[in-house]
Amino acid sequence: SSATRGTIRAHPKSGRTPNAAPRRHPCGQLRRLRFASGSGAAMAAAAGLRRLRAQSLVLWAALLSLLQGRCVQGLRTGSRFILISSPSTSSIYYAVLPSIYEQTLPREDRVPVSASLLINGSASKCFGVFCDEDSDVGLQEPAGLAVFEGVHSRSARLYVADTKAQNIYAYDIVRLAWDTLVVGSQTKVLKGVNALGIAVDSVGNLLYTQEGGQVSVVTVEQLDACIYEAKEPKPAVLLGPDAKGAGGAALKAPAGIATDNFFLYLANSEGDASTGTVMKAPELLPKEKTASEEEVVTDASADAATPAPVAAPLAAVGVPAIQAIAANTDVSEAVAINLCLARDNVFFTGDTKALFAVKSRGGTIAQVTNSFKEPKGCVYDEESTLFVADQGDDAVFSLPANFVNLRAYNYTRKVYQVPGPSGVALLGTRSGLVIRSSSRSSVSSPLPALAAAAAAAAPLPLPLLLLPPLPPPRLPTPARPVSN
Repeated sequence: SSATRGTIRAHPKSGRTPNAAPRRHPCGQLRRLRFASGSGAAMAAAAGLRRLRAQSLVLWAALLSLLQGRCVQGLRTGSRFILISSPSTSSIYYAVLPSIYEQTLPREDRVPVSASLLINGSASKCFGVFCDEDSDVGLQEPAGLAVFEGVHSRSARLYVADTKAQNIYAYDIVRLAWDTLVVGSQTKVLKGVNALGIAVDSVGNLLYTQEGGQVSVVTVEQLDACIYEAKEPKPAVLLGPDAKGAGGAALKAPAGIATDNFFLYLANSEGDASTGTVMKAPELLPKEKTASEEEVVTDASADAATPAPVAAPLAAVGVPAIQAIAANTDVSEAVAINLCLARDNVFFTGDTKALFAVKSRGGTIAQVTNSFKEPKGCVYDEESTLFVADQGDDAVFSLPANFVNLRAYNYTRKVYQVPGPSGVALLGTRSGLVIRSSSRSSVSSPLPALAAAAAAAAPLPLPLLLLPPLPPPRLPTPARPVSN
């Protein structure tokens, strides 16, 4: 009738009018939206829900990218690997680092994994009359390992210190599908060098200690020239065997070495309570030669012995000399041979069965654990785990490394089975893009970019950011007049 024409009737079963509160599905999602005020409010609600869904998808994608260690636009991608040297078998092994899910499994479900063979030092050796001094000579007793990840996301460079052959070799590592690694041909970088410890900074400079007590460096430019142009590098001496610091600190047969791109950390294998067990010194690269210096060298006789370049004295550049960062005791003397850096913690092992640690700023030595048989090298995975090679147990163990205050930790987990492991290194843990420059390089992290993109895409409160995307809303149909 005319009295009821143009009005909206209530639902015959529920008795609700369309402008009443919307009904909800048992799962909590909106079941139906009805508006009596026309299509303007419906369009605004639909646009808001679509925007919320798009923002949620962007944030979930960024979160999964960070959790899985996958990045885009030339950054690191795929799995992470641990490389392990074995002097007893003259080989290098590798294995995939455990995922977050595997690290949360119960203890009985964490089965040690047998590492795969990467370099067979005996089988890769060149035999026959066609071999020359630049051919692959294999490996005899590989010990120290260092990895540099450059601008390519699926390749890296591996340095191996062979203590028996007294050489340092370089290999190009390529990452293939199904978590497989392959290496290229061998390049002899340094000859006649008994390197006790090697490390690589973020630019690609190779740092090493050797018998005689000196610390040397080979710049990345010289390494590239050696590998691609067969030019022999000229190492520069950073610290001599007679280097001394304040308070009686002195180098005494340094062995293990690590760097944080600002300072060098050295294991003083013959240090004591007066000279120090763990040393710290600025990483000062040698000065580049000027045009006049290059001319003098060119005019010099070819038979004259050219000494290795030496870095500028520490006092001349206003930088404090080497210092002992370990407060030594009678128990902790002469136990630092292998060394690794984990944020602001310095871990080291020696001839004992214990793993020790000290803060990078200095302090008291803490015995973290003494459950090993013959601990050797260690490495930090850039997250929260430390891996230690135990040569006496033919295995690699893991334990937490993100200690705010150093303390004892009695539980270690056997992760990998390797015959006689010694040195360890990681591949795929760096999440930055390396940009080469004429002097130094810079490393940029993807975290600020992802955070800025997420903030620009979704300026929402934290509870809304974690919501799953909602289904698209159903638009209301226009009300039809009711007639008799």
